[in-house]
Amino acid sequence: MDQGIVVCGSANQVIKIVHGLYSQRRSQSTRRPFGNGRGRGRGRAGHRGSGRGSGRGSNTGSGRGSGRGECPEIDNICIIGDSIALRMVKTITQDNSNGRFLLCQGGLTTEILKDNLKTNYLNYQQKDVLVMIGTNDILQNVESEIILKNLSEIITELHRKKVGVIYLVTIPLSPKLALHNDGNLEKLNEEIIKLDSLENNVNVIDCQDVFVNNGEVCMKYFEKSYAEGKCDNVHPNSHGLETLYECITSNMP
Repeated sequence: MDQGIVVCGSANQVIKIVHGLYSQRRSQSTRRPFGNGRGRGRGRAGHRGSGRGSGRGSNTGSGRGSGRGECPEIDNICIIGDSIALRMVKTITQDNSNGRFLLCQGGLTTEILKDNLKTNYLNYQQKDVLVMIGTNDILQNVESEIILKNLSEIITELHRKKVGVIYLVTIPLSPKLALHNDGNLEKLNEEIIKLDSLENNVNVIDCQDVFVNNGEVCMKYFEKSYAEGKCDNVHPNSHGLETLYECITSNMP
């Protein structure tokens, strides 16, 4: 990653439009599925994109509109994490319901997700799981050592539940995180990448720079404000969520 990340696209600036790998919006009809004949391969950042040829049918948005459940799914893969994970699921599955999930909701930190996993007794056996967590930890200035410890415990707990492949996504840079970034986020993601383990069926998918173009975190991928007008710059918009999804699926051959 280029040193000195610059946030582009403020109210008085022209947003730089970059045409590249992630610039094309993907519609629901053309999205790449998670679960079609996955096998071991090399990820974008040189990490293994893993998986088994599952042979399982697609089951998008399981549990939608059903009240409080364990977690949503895309193509029979469980998605657990914070609001970015939940928004991605809702965007890709075109789900407009208000279903709530114990393991995929706004405000989750690694600490809360770890505790929720330990108190959740639903059946995960043989389910592949995608983990997207850590943004709220950074915003709350949680120390990297604690985040890594919690992630390790999350992986241990998922193994205890006898899940299939665990896909762990690095923390993507956003405009707001860039303001917090003094190199610690990059170092943290480097340590997260080390959790990648063929033996333990853990695959790290590196999406740290998915919203970075030529050293700039670009605002075109992000919500500028919440509904009540408060500045956002953390949550990807629909274009950003589709871009993040493409980054993930391109590393799950």
